[in-house]
Amino acid sequence: MSPVLFVYCRSLEEEVYDLSVSLADRYDIPPWEVYMAHLEFLFADSGLTVEAVEERVEKMNILPVLTSNSSEFATRMHTYVYPIIADNDYDSLMFYYKLLCGCEGVVTKGGLSPDSHVKLLKKIKPVAEGLQYKSLMDGLASPIEIIKPVLGSKNVSQIAKIACKFPDGKDGFLDASVVYCAWAIKLFWEGDSKKLVDSTVSCAFMFNTDGKFADKIFSY
Repeated sequence: MSPVLFVYCRSLEEEVYDLSVSLADRYDIPPWEVYMAHLEFLFADSGLTVEAVEERVEKMNILPVLTSNSSEFATRMHTYVYPIIADNDYDSLMFYYKLLCGCEGVVTKGGLSPDSHVKLLKKIKPVAEGLQYKSLMDGLASPIEIIKPVLGSKNVSQIAKIACKFPDGKDGFLDASVVYCAWAIKLFWEGDSKKLVDSTVSCAFMFNTDGKFADKIFSY
């Protein structure tokens, strides 16, 4: 793709974008390249909200063409779009994986299908604000160390229920009991208010509270 055409297809102005499509057709450049360059621009430099990007992509109806070459589409998305999405930008991640749902046979981060990622993100967003999702799926760091900062008494049960979708870094997935165990340890040392145990009385209180999770830890 020529530098001029590349600039034209990275525009929000309808006339400029339409010109890029016309020029691509005139010089026998596959429309796939123009659509892909424009989609990458929408994610990276358009300044639009995720909702606005989604509306534009739907209005332009470029997905059928892009997913016709599903392998190349998935590769370009992984190479140029995925890296610029913030670790806990759940809306962008959901849209990213939603786009890949049209690619048959694609397995993404964490060994999950795009559709599985979308469903998992929808469950995580309301209960684990701040969870570093991309780091969790990369499987390069301890999953418990990534989960621990967002664990609390109000969400430990919900996170434990979906832990079976979290890579354990050993080619497997987490067990719910591991989440309960991590929460029990965190609760013992920090408490719900994140204050260190500083007396015999408070230590006994933490021990008794931790006992609530003992059955859940050993029931798995």
